[in-house]
Amino acid sequence: NGNATAGINDQGEGELEDYVYEGLVLGATYFIHVINAGPSVPQTPGFAICVWGAPPPVNNNCSGAIALPMTAACTPVSGYTSGATWSGSTSGCGNGNQEQDDDVWYTVTATSGDLLLTVEGDGNASTGFDPVVELLYANNCNGSFNQITCADNTGPGDAEEIAFSGLSVGITYYVLVYDAGTDAPGTGTF
Repeated sequence: NGNATAGINDQGEGELEDYVYEGLVLGATYFIHVINAGPSVPQTPGFAICVWGAPPPVNNNCSGAIALPMTAACTPVSGYTSGATWSGSTSGCGNGNQEQDDDVWYTVTATSGDLLLTVEGDGNASTGFDPVVELLYANNCNGSFNQITCADNTGPGDAEEIAFSGLSVGITYYVLVYDAGTDAPGTGTF
């Protein structure tokens, strides 16, 4: 007595069916119904099934934060949140932590007191990555994080930008990026 969330029947008899489903709720139970799509019982009615999840990105936790270069010109660094989980380390961007179900970590060591930080979505306005970005300070990953500023002003596929003056040169700051929604975006790539 459940609702079907996905179905697939793309291949022919004896061929592999493969499906990727994003947006599953952590801790929820899902049932997989396998049936023969042909008009008769196959000669060998057995099958093999395999289910696995996306591995978390290396920067899923603060301890794996990726260092971003602070340069005079933009040096893009690609990122993704597929497989990422909530770190539970901050209070979110003005609206609690209900959106932080897929955050990833970065660091930036200030070479200037002024910072311009841009996180670009994937360009898909209907199902794309809707970035939220937080600039944080802590002595280390085990410390208490203080939010300096954050940005959550645009929608799916768009870019978020933080312009901040007042950083201390030589100090390492933390950057937390996640999708604004509690459901998985069409892509976790930014």
